[in-house]
Amino acid sequence: GGVGIFVSEEFSESACVEFDAFFVEEKFEGITLTLPDFPLENGKKNLVILTVYRQPGEANVREFHTILESWLEQYDQRSNEIIITGDMNLDLLRYETHTGTSDYLDLLISHNLLPAITIPTRIKHRSATLIDHIFARTQYSLTGVLVSELSGSHGYTDHYPIFCVIDKNKTVTSMKQTCTKKYFTNE
Repeated sequence: GGVGIFVSEEFSESACVEFDAFFVEEKFEGITLTLPDFPLENGKKNLVILTVYRQPGEANVREFHTILESWLEQYDQRSNEIIITGDMNLDLLRYETHTGTSDYLDLLISHNLLPAITIPTRIKHRSATLIDHIFARTQYSLTGVLVSELSGSHGYTDHYPIFCVIDKNKTVTSMKQTCTKKYFTNE
């Protein structure tokens, strides 16, 4: 268990961290980090990041959904950009056959949050699961899974790290159109 969020010094003074909103002893734990007036492509918004670890197993899935739904009701506002990430221990590759996973996915999609990671994040000798997630509304410039000798079945952790890069003040550059005309005459 355990979760954490690293924040650049540039944003640390304004960052607001909340520990209690997403915590049930021995079941799941989370941290909510809010960065007010974060400069995004569509203007300044509060960037709200929820990072979660949910213990594996079926016993806590319903309670997890209830608390996640309550969290979304509190933080899903027009003034907020939301990112939800963590080790959820819900395999998105099984969304068609596992009710808990499909309910989880339905809940996030109903809040316009889409998965940024779509390939397995934990690969064992006979299985591959997508249990580490990043959900967001906005497509970011770079998201992915880090594959290295420090992670995976032979590394320090059996999960591959996932990441999301957020460009602050990202602006869409418009292409300039240049039209050159030449006039030819018989002379």
